[in-house]
Amino acid sequence: MKRIPAPRHISCLPSRRGHFARRAMAIMLLSLLPVSLYAAQVVPIVPLATAPVLDGMDTEWGAVDAVEIPLRKMQADHKTDVSSIRVKGGVHNDHVYFFLTWKDSTENSEHKPFLWNEAQGRYLPTKVLEDRLAIQFAMSGDYSTDWLSGNSFTADMWHWKAHRSNTLNLVHDKQTIISEKKL
Repeated sequence: MKRIPAPRHISCLPSRRGHFARRAMAIMLLSLLPVSLYAAQVVPIVPLATAPVLDGMDTEWGAVDAVEIPLRKMQADHKTDVSSIRVKGGVHNDHVYFFLTWKDSTENSEHKPFLWNEAQGRYLPTKVLEDRLAIQFAMSGDYSTDWLSGNSFTADMWHWKAHRSNTLNLVHDKQTIISEKKL
């Protein structure tokens, strides 16, 4: 069966906006394909007349402008052709929403599937990895998009995975702590 490449998109589940208010947020996007940002980017968070439907379509976003964020491979041999991601941000009542899109010619919605090997008469593991994406919000410390910079910081992370979380309509809420001290 041949896969048909398609644009990837996701609407992040809402989160309490708390201290983020109606201002631009500096966010870090880590597409775990794996690539990283050239530099931290600012995405304006605009007021929305209504909450967007969390269906992966941008019809509810109206005239909200997207910020295009260039990405780069962390290592030259990483297999991805995703060079940028487009992000829209909005707030409705006490929730913040993001809409992210990227061109992906190798859509991967399976994670480490087992394939039948007729010659061995058993299923064998594969190295196929699902598409993944994370957004980070600086919380404290000397935040850096480079985790190997030597900076110590804590960040909130929303982590989306094409197979393990998208099938459940959720984004995992995690915390990233980078420190020279043993935790």
